[in-house]
Amino acid sequence: MSDTLPSSSEKKKPKLVYSGRSSSSTNKTARDKAAWGDCLRKAAALKQQKRLFLSTLPASLQEIWAALHDIAQVEKLVSAFGGSTLRIPAQHMPPPNAALRRVMGKEALFKLMQHFGGTLLYVPQCRRFFTQHKHTMIRHEYSRCLANGSSAFAAEQMLALKHNLSNRWVRSIVNNKTQGAGRAVQPQA
Repeated sequence: MSDTLPSSSEKKKPKLVYSGRSSSSTNKTARDKAAWGDCLRKAAALKQQKRLFLSTLPASLQEIWAALHDIAQVEKLVSAFGGSTLRIPAQHMPPPNAALRRVMGKEALFKLMQHFGGTLLYVPQCRRFFTQHKHTMIRHEYSRCLANGSSAFAAEQMLALKHNLSNRWVRSIVNNKTQGAGRAVQPQA
């Protein structure tokens, strides 16, 4: 045996034993689980809102929704043909210049044909429903603008331009001073 100390290259370094997870990865996993939980809760809340929204639709629009599954397409159909009865083709796609195909597009019309093909379909006007829906969307967009740091005036201006409304009308919608199909409520004295 030698009486000299081992050199630094001869020293044995202690082995690091991997015990599975470090504390930082455990915290990350817990954060990930919490984030997933939040996402699942938000998804469940959105699903519940969708169910409530669909339950407020008139029965005829619920059937149209069942065929299309797209509120934008339902709104297109109602705005173009609301209050009228349409003959939905059974088998053959109408030509591109046909009114129904021009408004709905090929894919949406195909969905209608699968669901209602060969029948007459009454499309209700539902002005009040879509006005209320539009007002709800304007209120949500307004809140989002304010949350993103926009001023109330800038949010009103942007929404007025987007929805082809006046600033005053957007302000009355945001302040819940509208009712029904576009009639302003008189302020109470």
